[in-house]
Amino acid sequence: MSNDIAFHVSKVAGATIRFSHKPKAFCAQFGHHATRPLPAPGDPAVVAAAADCGYGLALGMRIVGTPQSWSALLQYLDARRALISTLFEKHPPGPGAGIVQRAAFTRLLESSEKTPSAFALGMIYARVATEQWHVFHGSGSPPRRFWHYTIVYDPAVNLVGGGPAWNVDSPDFFVEDSEGDWSVVESKGTLEGFRSARLHEGMKQAHKFASITVVDPAAPAAQPQPLVERACSLAYVDAAGRLQLRQLAARQGTNAAAAHGGAPADPLAGQSDQGPAVFTKGGDLVRLDQALKQWLSHATADHPQRDDGEIIWQRSRQAPGLQFGVLRVHARRGACLQWAVAALRLVIPAIAHARTHATEGAALLDALTSLTNRAAYESQASLPDSPQAQAWRALATWLSNTCRSAEARCDWLQLLQGFWQAPLWRDEAAPNGEAEVVSLAAIWQALFPVIVQRRNTLSRGRQLNERLPPADGAPETRRDVARHVITAHGLFVEGID
Repeated sequence: MSNDIAFHVSKVAGATIRFSHKPKAFCAQFGHHATRPLPAPGDPAVVAAAADCGYGLALGMRIVGTPQSWSALLQYLDARRALISTLFEKHPPGPGAGIVQRAAFTRLLESSEKTPSAFALGMIYARVATEQWHVFHGSGSPPRRFWHYTIVYDPAVNLVGGGPAWNVDSPDFFVEDSEGDWSVVESKGTLEGFRSARLHEGMKQAHKFASITVVDPAAPAAQPQPLVERACSLAYVDAAGRLQLRQLAARQGTNAAAAHGGAPADPLAGQSDQGPAVFTKGGDLVRLDQALKQWLSHATADHPQRDDGEIIWQRSRQAPGLQFGVLRVHARRGACLQWAVAALRLVIPAIAHARTHATEGAALLDALTSLTNRAAYESQASLPDSPQAQAWRALATWLSNTCRSAEARCDWLQLLQGFWQAPLWRDEAAPNGEAEVVSLAAIWQALFPVIVQRRNTLSRGRQLNERLPPADGAPETRRDVARHVITAHGLFVEGID
């Protein structure tokens, strides 16, 4: 037997999942759908999943960490991933294929030592499994957005303005597929054997919310999106000590649909109709900034950067045998992204307050102008004539002009649309080679769709290799596919021979 991801789906589409069943009977409501190979802990796909963990702003905090603290945090997280990999061994050892098994010494560890490692193991492999599910059994492309739930707390993203405490029994991930459908995934992990109770518990968490409200400046209104799929994955060790993963998935038509007007036969206590409300493109910029910080955290004087024309690679001091990269266009917009996220974190909370309290007109704009004037003054005092100071002044000027012209009829969505499209940042990395003043929308457009397209292209090439093998198995005729992996936020990971 090998290391596998076993995908199980609800046996009857649209049927209500009965949470009142005992754990074993609960899991029996799901039938085996497909099996995929489970990559080893040191595989670039696993390293990429660990890097795309979603850690960012602390819950409830609005203070952004310094570059030094970010670097230290990311080095710690990578060290934790490396520590988890030491809990497993490949048999037989050495190059080539093998079976990943739990290391013998783990039986000597106390439970308090195993718990955090099992938690991280579950988080990492839930991302690996979900990526494979979307590519091979879902929409056919990798997820467009793959967010750890804590991003809904980020001031650049949260449009609820201090709403419910979502961190209590919330699912770990919100996922948007290539067709725009949203789902949630809860992760569980253990260094012990399979426990159906963990999946039972996790699926309850995956059914906490009925929807997610997404806001796009291009749309005429906020759009509540039903969560079309709820999943829970469990990474565990089988009786022979082999690392395995099982994922349960239920499509829309279970308790999620019932929450929108139907009467479920077995309602899930505590399910909320009111899910998060998020500014998705603001979240994209936050994540792009995080990826750039992660890439920089691997920098070392011993290994200078290597530019291959499209991607700038950096060998890692924390992860020998791996190199990390970002697109050149991404790397050149570091200061731009950092300012954009700071501006979003200043303005979006006021817009969220206006949304939840029905505030509109000049009072809202006056409050924002006061905040932005203060930010422009502070930026000018610390970085005279810098691009950041110029951008803050441009934002303050735009808000002041909007305040005078809008009279009393500007609502929160109009303000968001204007803020997103306003020319604010002097972009020295413009495609035409000349500096130009661009909007947050232009910054997003230059990066996010490009990364999505690269991920889709790489995924399609790998699917062709797997589904259409060459005649007579001649490896030299197979489609040439890059060895690297790309995370949903634009970080490239590649093994080094």
